[in-house]
Amino acid sequence: MPTQAEPRLQLRVDPALPLDECLVGTIAVQAGSQALRVSARLNLIEGDLTITVTAAGYSARCAWPWPVDTQRRTVDLAPRMRLVGAVPLLATDTSAPLFPSAGDYSLVAEYDAAPGVRLVSTAATVRRTPGQDGARAAALRDRDVIQSLLSASLLGNAAAGLRAVAGGTRVTTRVLAALALDRPDAVVAAATGDQAQADAAAAIASVLPAGVADTDPRRARLLARLGADGIPRW
Repeated sequence: MPTQAEPRLQLRVDPALPLDECLVGTIAVQAGSQALRVSARLNLIEGDLTITVTAAGYSARCAWPWPVDTQRRTVDLAPRMRLVGAVPLLATDTSAPLFPSAGDYSLVAEYDAAPGVRLVSTAATVRRTPGQDGARAAALRDRDVIQSLLSASLLGNAAAGLRAVAGGTRVTTRVLAALALDRPDAVVAAATGDQAQADAAAAIASVLPAGVADTDPRRARLLARLGADGIPRW
C-alpha cells in the first residue's frame, strides 16, 4: 500500500541578505494525503506561529512582541493543498534585532495547527552579510524602528531611522518602511515586474495579514494595485 503523506510546515527565506535589508519569509502548511482542518492564523501576530533562530553561540525566539487575543479561525485544506502566509523576520519577542551580526543562521518554525497538533518545519538557512549602508544598518538595530516596521506605523523617535530604511535596495525593505511612514503608494507603484510585485505583496502580508488587518484600508488598496490577493507566492 502507498505510504500516506503527513501534513507539513515549510519555511522559505532568501539564502543570503545584507544586515541593512529587511528579511521576510514565506510559510506554508501543506495537507498530506488526507483533508485537514487547521488554524487559519498563519502569522506571527496571533501567537500560533513561532520561529527559533540559531547560530553558533546564539539562539533567539521570533514571535510577536505584543500580547494578542483573537478568536480562533480555521480553514479546511483538501489533500496536498496549502495555506500560505508571510512573516517579518526582523526581531525577537523582546524587539531586539533577530540577526545581531553577520553569519549563517538556521530558522525552524513551529505552528499550532490544530488542538494537540504542532507542526515543526525543517530548518531553513540564511547567510546575513555585512550591511552596505551604515545608517540603514544602525536603524534596523533601533527598537523604535523595529517596532514601527512590525506595527506598520510610526512609533517613538523612529522617523529618521525609517527614512534611512526606506532607502534600501530591496523592495521588501522599502515597502515595510513606507508602510510605517504611511507613504506606501509610491513605493508599491514602483514595484514593477513579477518578482518585485511578489516581494511587495509578501511584505504587506507579513505585517498586515489576512484575518487581522482586513479592516485596514491600506491592505486591500495596495494589494489591488499589485494585482495580488494577499497570498504570498510559493
